[in-house]
Amino acid sequence: MVMENILIGRKFQIDEKIGEGCFGYVCKGHNIKTGEIVAIKIEKTQVLYKVLKNESNVLSYLYQKGCTQIPKIYWYGLWQENTCLVMSYYTHSLQDFYDKKGTLEPNKMDVLMTQIIDILENIHKHYVLHFDIKPQNFMIKEGELYLIDFGFSKIYIEENGKHINQGSLYFTGSPKYVSYYNHCGEPASRRDDLISVGYMYLYLTGKTLPWENVDVLLETRLEENHIEHPKNKIRREYKNIENLKEIMEENSKICDYLEYCYNLDYDEKPSYHFLRGIFHQT
Repeated sequence: MVMENILIGRKFQIDEKIGEGCFGYVCKGHNIKTGEIVAIKIEKTQVLYKVLKNESNVLSYLYQKGCTQIPKIYWYGLWQENTCLVMSYYTHSLQDFYDKKGTLEPNKMDVLMTQIIDILENIHKHYVLHFDIKPQNFMIKEGELYLIDFGFSKIYIEENGKHINQGSLYFTGSPKYVSYYNHCGEPASRRDDLISVGYMYLYLTGKTLPWENVDVLLETRLEENHIEHPKNKIRREYKNIENLKEIMEENSKICDYLEYCYNLDYDEKPSYHFLRGIFHQT
């Protein structure tokens, strides 16, 4: 599909396609009236699980609640039967920064961790879980950090005000950063977003994640995100806190951080203040 020079929502022109996945396309475009650069997501008509409607709803809700370290929505609607979402455009992610600069220094990561914890506290207090924490989803713009890709996000409080308590045989997100407890099939909660941040810290500071390139010869009919898939059983074992300690032994900060997160009950409110304090510069 030729994407250039297409007009979306009567005022957003597609300039180039910058990404493609199983759900559709991500394009760079601009507002033809103001010239502002925007990101345009186009969801393929035939996809089974629609994520853009959920992303639009979650982002609109969070923005109304005062969350600003997330993309701003400019337009949402249909174009040629495809669902489209026009939003803030960012040029560089933490993954891009890592790919260009290499391992991040601990003092740089300390600053980033306090910002990340701030962002998560802000969305969690409005009952939203992100569900796809990874370096590719943290964007840097003018020295500020932003969290993107809320397509898989969910509300963790039920109508009765209680925390969801139903687990799942399937996890959401990248296997590399999915929480140990998601691998166990436990109810998704705030601790899982925070634990995924811990894995991200280890990766960005140059630690080898032993579960990163798991390979098994055993054939299975289970889907890749099923918790009993042979690869995920191995990942779960690697992510056990006792095995993690071998990776974290040289860094007391991330050890304190992850041990605290692992010890949280699924419905327990984390102390974001305590977690920030671990990484505050002294």
